[in-house]
Amino acid sequence: MVVGSATAKMWRAELSAAPVLLDSSEINAIWNHLRTQAARTDEREATEPPPPTLARLYWNASASLVAALVSVLAVLYTIRWTGTAWSGYATAGVALLLGSVARRTAWLRYPALGWLTGNVVITIAVIAMQLLG
Repeated sequence: MVVGSATAKMWRAELSAAPVLLDSSEINAIWNHLRTQAARTDEREATEPPPPTLARLYWNASASLVAALVSVLAVLYTIRWTGTAWSGYATAGVALLLGSVARRTAWLRYPALGWLTGNVVITIAVIAMQLLG
């Protein structure tokens, strides 16, 4: 039901005063069009993959988080072992390359996004620590 402005009230009054009557051929045409549209929708939906399950979403999120943490730790431990920030940048570059390659594989897509996110965050943090120093 349309409610609100005076224009909407006038429109409702006009519809109530002169209802539209359809004959049987018009009603059949409407139903045929609806059937055709439903068939097209069914065909399109049949080709789409099913949505991911809740368990799949959970494991994708968990894998992304673990990959981000591993990426951060890889850069930090490289800096710690070598004692220079440049080794951390080199490790971050290699990690960026690995994440970009892994991103192209369907089942590694979400963990690779986590890996890349962790890599970017730790690289920004290392740059900030160097600048503030």
